[in-house]
Amino acid sequence: MSLFKRQKSRQEKIADSEFEATTDTTQNNESGDTLGMLGDMPITGHLIELRTHLIRICVVVLIIFLVLVGFSRELYNLLSDPLVAQLPINSTMIATDITSNFMAPIRLTIFVAAFLAMPYILYQIWSFVASGLYKKRRKLPFLYCYLRYFYFMLVLLFPTLSYSKGY
Repeated sequence: MSLFKRQKSRQEKIADSEFEATTDTTQNNESGDTLGMLGDMPITGHLIELRTHLIRICVVVLIIFLVLVGFSRELYNLLSDPLVAQLPINSTMIATDITSNFMAPIRLTIFVAAFLAMPYILYQIWSFVASGLYKKRRKLPFLYCYLRYFYFMLVLLFPTLSYSKGY
């Protein structure tokens, strides 16, 4: 029956070890070392945990893609209008492949879905990496990841605003 017993995830094992560390008075509370417990975990356990995080990322990107796929042509037109405006009079964009009229908006929608899911993707990556770090080293990089994403969004917003004002 041990084949069908649910194994604990890495985060559950860390939470259990932290709970045991708070109840154990002989352990040094300053270190916050979870690496000893993770070192006992086999490589397959790490790979299973990585797989669960990657599956979560793919599911979120897929959900956002499915929401946006109905608007794929509008997204494509929104992003291609500045290029079309720069083309000479009586000229159009051409398709160099048979399926490019269909696939270009779909590919763009996939990239937009991944872009919109980036905070969740960063969180999943961080939750996989952070469990191997010391407690005092976990907080600051998490904040930097979201600040970088926020500033990246501002950088993308700046050309759009300056283009609409005609600078």
